[in-house]
Amino acid sequence: MADPVTVATSVSSEGWTTRDWLYLTGVVISFMSAGITVFSARMTLKRDNNSLGDSEIKIFEHITACESKLVDFNVGLKKEADKGGEGYRIDNADDMKLQFLIECVLNAYDIACQRYIDGKLDKQRFSKTYSARISKVCNSALYRPVISTSGLHHYSALSKVNSELNDPEK
Repeated sequence: MADPVTVATSVSSEGWTTRDWLYLTGVVISFMSAGITVFSARMTLKRDNNSLGDSEIKIFEHITACESKLVDFNVGLKKEADKGGEGYRIDNADDMKLQFLIECVLNAYDIACQRYIDGKLDKQRFSKTYSARISKVCNSALYRPVISTSGLHHYSALSKVNSELNDPEK
């Protein structure tokens, strides 16, 4: 009677079987798939970091544009006041425009703070870039009345981030 054939004797005496080649092919494909996955993950991380940087640049540009419009308007008012002398008073149209520009600046900061709270920005870099600016905005005589009279939820992200970044007790 013939000796039973085992896997060990089959490989050593007869060579590789079709099943062995299929297993080897599966292992090779698995390693290739793992390599592609690692490469894809690295590229996704790089894309996400670039997107994060683009988002931070857009926020900075938006805040700067709003602040520039407010400064330009204030310079125009100052020039008119210098022409008019001591009796110059801001008219209703200019007051409405001033309030609109103030709210634009506060909205820009509030949107940035919402993105900070949601974790869509690099928190450490945001803190270094905006903590002093947010503190100045929240404590400014120009902005404080609008922030404090705007209701419960209006500019709540701005107020929350200001207290998180600039409150020494927290």
